[in-house]
Amino acid sequence: MTTPERAPVHFLLRGRAWERAQRALEAAGYAAAEEGAASARVAFLDTADGRLGRRGVRLLLWRQAGGWRLRWRDPSGRQEDLCRREGPPPAGPVVDGGALGLGDRASLWGGKPLIWHLEGRVRVRSYLLSTPSGRTLRLEREDFVPPGSRRVLSLLRAWAPGREEASSLDHLEVLLRDRAALPPAGGDLAALAYGAAGRPDPSAPSLGDGPLTMEMPLALAARRLLCRQVSRMEAFLPWALRDLHPEFVHDARVAARRARTLLRLVGPALGPRRAQSLRLELRWVAGLLGKVRDLDVFLDGLGWYVRELPPGVLPPRTVLERLAEDRREALQDLREGLSGRRLARLLERLRRLVLSPPPKRPRGPGALGTGDAARRLLRRQVRRALRAADSLGPAPPPEALHRLRILFKRVRYALEFFRELLPEEAQECIEEATALQEVLGAHQDAVVAVRRLQEAVERAAPPPEELLASGVLLQRFWQSAEVARGDLEKGLRRFRRSWRRLRRHLGEPAGETSAPSLP
Repeated sequence: MTTPERAPVHFLLRGRAWERAQRALEAAGYAAAEEGAASARVAFLDTADGRLGRRGVRLLLWRQAGGWRLRWRDPSGRQEDLCRREGPPPAGPVVDGGALGLGDRASLWGGKPLIWHLEGRVRVRSYLLSTPSGRTLRLEREDFVPPGSRRVLSLLRAWAPGREEASSLDHLEVLLRDRAALPPAGGDLAALAYGAAGRPDPSAPSLGDGPLTMEMPLALAARRLLCRQVSRMEAFLPWALRDLHPEFVHDARVAARRARTLLRLVGPALGPRRAQSLRLELRWVAGLLGKVRDLDVFLDGLGWYVRELPPGVLPPRTVLERLAEDRREALQDLREGLSGRRLARLLERLRRLVLSPPPKRPRGPGALGTGDAARRLLRRQVRRALRAADSLGPAPPPEALHRLRILFKRVRYALEFFRELLPEEAQECIEEATALQEVLGAHQDAVVAVRRLQEAVERAAPPPEELLASGVLLQRFWQSAEVARGDLEKGLRRFRRSWRRLRRHLGEPAGETSAPSLP
């Protein structure tokens, strides 16, 4: 059986530690051959919530004379240059990863914008290390100078190029730690660079990163699940306020909405009154973010339709200017609302809740095992959503479809919250719930767009030559709503089939008749 690949090892180099390491390696029969050296300005890239770092991946933008390159490091320590370009690098602090031509790699960060979280100067010396047993390892000495500082942070990184060399890396780690007395670094260069610069590592673990288990009391699982959403909200909100990319507003809003839904689902396990109070405050946050996000979605769709106007039809510039002004006002309201003490108090309350220890002897819903609670919650949420779907008439009003969208949003979120405890059939159910939610969302967006466009035309009072374009655009939005209505029935059928398959694998929770109830 082959030895599995393992993560690289990192040691701090202080004083004459590098000389000690070289002497210890030579005495133990290792031979190090220098392969090369490089020096460059480096920016550490990741999403706002550290998606790459959480997967053990580091993405570095190297800026050298005449050009730049993107360097990718995977969890095993191997690295490669994804692209090399001449000329100046893309302007920061936000970079569109898809525009860099990274292909399938972009799926690792979900197409989200990448951020220059930290810049500094890096010097690297690379070595090929031959072990006494004839295997080959790799060493790199990395020196990092934080921005605005002369302090040099030195790190020795060693990794195995393949599975067969992993056992040799274990021996090397013991040698450097015990004979050369090198202190373990406790992280890679990026993690130490963030610390040296006084910046938070976006991928640093939090309480919410711990796994859920079937037997875990719901009171503990609820805190862990809520911590995940609070961490995401805190990561995205500063960038949303800077308005550097529409996705930051979207992601901050989604985190706030997920936190609200979670408090609705598991509120009894956290304290009903506290959960209700926090839900109201999160509704305020999501509302401010929603005004900006809804205008972003509307303006994006409107822009697409404007570009497709028939020849000879003038774009409604007066209306577009009025809508752009609405967006600026919504952004100003967002900044004023979320820059004060109210948001700070809310985040502090949420932190205290997720960090508070659960009761040693939880009662009521908090005493339920998370596995049983998840099954109960899923059945209840799906039952409510499907009953609402069954009650739709042949021509349901927009309000009924909007309500159905909210119910399926809760179904989807519940499935995603407890995904790690569910059988593999849950993934298909999540996908179908997501597709159905998107259909209902497209209908709601079109209905809101019609109303918003009509109001904008009334307020802007465009000249007669622009009215024709407004009429064409209204018609396009109505057509989009009709297409969504036509896709609804098919989406419901697909979800019902996936739910039936998942339900067969869920089984019956223990103590169904006597266990405490959940909302």
